[in-house]
Amino acid sequence: MPRPQTAGNVPPNSYAAADEADECAQARGCRTARVSPAVEQFAPVLYNSRLLNAERKLNEHADFSCRSDFPMERTLVLLKPDCVERRLMGRIISRFEEKGLNIIAMKMLYAEHVSKPFYPGLEKFITASPIVAMVVEGLEVIRVVREMLGATSGLKAAAGTIRGDYSSSRQMNLVHASDGPEAAAREIGLYFKTEEVLPYSPTLTGWLKADDEN
Repeated sequence: MPRPQTAGNVPPNSYAAADEADECAQARGCRTARVSPAVEQFAPVLYNSRLLNAERKLNEHADFSCRSDFPMERTLVLLKPDCVERRLMGRIISRFEEKGLNIIAMKMLYAEHVSKPFYPGLEKFITASPIVAMVVEGLEVIRVVREMLGATSGLKAAAGTIRGDYSSSRQMNLVHASDGPEAAAREIGLYFKTEEVLPYSPTLTGWLKADDEN
């Protein structure tokens, strides 16, 4: 199919994504389903219907096996009171950004303002100071972030990980991150409204991942 001419800021990977998605959907005989807001927002106007149709077909498959081996995910990250009080927020946020992950929502708050206790039995610690809550987005981000954090205990975390470099405690381990897709969805919903999550596509994305990693 000839690619239409468009003006403006069309992402360079849009057509390739449409080609790959369309071919994969045809090969698997996928039917229609939901479409992600990010795809609808960034697809070229004149190429929009084909890309969206392919995405609808693909998204029906829960295993996403015809899309990519590198699924785009979101996770909740909390910088705990010890991180805030020790003035390590900037250093840790920089680690995520230097890794190429996107921070698409952020706020500072007291954990006691959250209706559902997040750390049963640790209220005194978690409410002693504000925390910073973030939604982080990236390829396989749930696993990537947890590996960046290291072992739960800072005493056992490997050097080079965030806890290995900055924590020497079992409880005061600086950061929380969701441990799976279901937990991530639930925890993000506890801290952020839908309109507070602002996904975007950095201009340097093409230098962070290959075109076929979606």
